[in-house]
Amino acid sequence: MVDFLALLTFVLLIVSIVMTIKKNSKKKMLWLSTALAFLGFAIIAPPVETAEPKPTVTKSAEPKPSVPKTKEPEKVKPLQYNVPTESEWVKIKRMPDSIAGKDFTIYGCVTQFDNMTGSAAFRANVDRKPVYEWYDGENAVLTGDETELLKIDENQRFSAKVILWGSLEYKTTIGGEMSVPQFLITEIKKTGSC
Repeated sequence: MVDFLALLTFVLLIVSIVMTIKKNSKKKMLWLSTALAFLGFAIIAPPVETAEPKPTVTKSAEPKPSVPKTKEPEKVKPLQYNVPTESEWVKIKRMPDSIAGKDFTIYGCVTQFDNMTGSAAFRANVDRKPVYEWYDGENAVLTGDETELLKIDENQRFSAKVILWGSLEYKTTIGGEMSVPQFLITEIKKTGSC
C-alpha cells in the first residue's frame, strides 16, 4: 500500500511540475511542489511509535507454560569426614583414583616437609587409625593452605580432615618414581610427635 501511494505522489508531482511550467507561473509551481513534497513525505514516512506495543492474548484449549520446567538441582551432601572403612582404606592404598573426591578423617606422621615438597604440601605416612611411629601407615602426599601448614613440622603426628584427590606420581630422591594417594587438607591438628 505504501509503495502505491509513493508512486501516486511521484506521478502527481511530475504532472504538477509539467502543468506549472506550461503556465509559466513560478509562484504556483513553488507552492504546488512544496505541498506535494510534504504530502508525499507524510504518506511515505513510517509512523513513529511512542508507546510499547501491547501483547496480544490468545486463548487456547490448554495453557502452555512460558518457562520450560527444569530439574531441581541435586542437594549437596555435607562433608562427613568419617574414618575410612577397611575396604575404603584398601582402595585408598591401591586405587585412589577410583574413590577420588570422598572425604575422610585420617591420621599420620609427617616424614618430609622441606624445600622439595614446598610450603603447601608434605609427605606423610597415614593410616585410618592413629599412628605413633614415623614408619606406621602408608606413604601419601597432603596439600593444603600454607598458613595452616606452618603449624606442622617434620616428625609430628596429626589428625586431618581431608578430601582424596586421587593418585600422585613423583620422583624419589634416588631417581625412581612412586605413585601415592594425594589428599587435600581442610583441617589439621597436631597430636604429638613421632
